[in-house]
Amino acid sequence: MSLKERLTELSAELAELAIQAGRSPEEIKLIAVSKTHPSELIAEAFQAGQLRFGENRVQEASEKIERLQNPGIEWHLIGHLQKNKARFCPGRFDWIHSVDSQELLELLEKQCALQGQPMQILLQANLSQENSKSGISDYDNLCRLLEKTQNCQWLYCRGLMTMAAATDDANTIRRTFSQLRTWLEKLREELALTAFTELSMGMSSDYQIAIAEGATMVRLGTTLFGERTRLLTIQ
Repeated sequence: MSLKERLTELSAELAELAIQAGRSPEEIKLIAVSKTHPSELIAEAFQAGQLRFGENRVQEASEKIERLQNPGIEWHLIGHLQKNKARFCPGRFDWIHSVDSQELLELLEKQCALQGQPMQILLQANLSQENSKSGISDYDNLCRLLEKTQNCQWLYCRGLMTMAAATDDANTIRRTFSQLRTWLEKLREELALTAFTELSMGMSSDYQIAIAEGATMVRLGTTLFGERTRLLTIQ
């Protein structure tokens, strides 16, 4: 099956999952996770109609962005962002999914202001409380960080992101996604944030559950591109 055919098939599946959940297919945005895949594959996917791509590493993504020089692509940084890489993000990434501290927030805001480049961000929550995952585990701390975003002039906080635990237990995964949706709804109501609507959750192993629980962005790599190739660069 060609990449274009796979993308068509996957888009139809996401639409059907949305309908089954009583949602509109337009609510679901596919983030094609292109980490470790070559820029040629990204270009092929773009030609097939895919506009949003997710990368984990700033250096690897920057090389692809420079190589492709395609203003029609919407770039999402979905991996952990090291503070010393914040200065490389404005003008390259449209979205940062992994903001998890006030220090990182302030660094990004400063760099966006210096470079005159706004960005949209999500706050990362670690609901599984696994040490291997980044993110904020406590609701009150998440609320305080969200309040800080309201003072930003260049960063626009649009929602939350999480990763479920590495488990085959569907109920455990579902509880994680359901909790993130509950937190988003509660935060949106408490702080009266009309544009705080995005839920980035669900990967190749659990996107069906994520959509049923309210995901607006699903981050799919293997499902679309197949198994990853060797890592291109090291951050």
